[in-house]
Amino acid sequence: EEVSIFQKHAPIPREEVNEVSHQILMKVVPGLLKKDLICFGEGIKRIQNIGFKKIEISLQHEVVKNLLNLLNEYGVKAYGMSSFGPSVVGITESNQEAAELFDKSKTGTFISLSAIITSGSFSSVTFFDVAM
Repeated sequence: EEVSIFQKHAPIPREEVNEVSHQILMKVVPGLLKKDLICFGEGIKRIQNIGFKKIEISLQHEVVKNLLNLLNEYGVKAYGMSSFGPSVVGITESNQEAAELFDKSKTGTFISLSAIITSGSFSSVTFFDVAM
């Protein structure tokens, strides 16, 4: 299925490829190196709306799109969908914030918690098992 999606939607416009590259080089990598969640998150969130990731998300069930919107509404500094989904991750600054985020997001029966992982100064909540 992924091959047919690539065949249908490739190539991605050069402007979008340039923008993805720019976000990686100017936001994502520097954010990681500086341990700056805001900088990192700005890049990751922007990438969700351009290039092939935009297409991947457009092909998802509404539940996945709604979860990404909820993370934005809750002010999560970094979030995104895994390659071709439906896993979604929100990155927070603490385990407590991650647990609160997970509790707030349980507005339906569509998600379950995969893990709260602490690495360095950040924590992440991984959502998966989106019921269709």
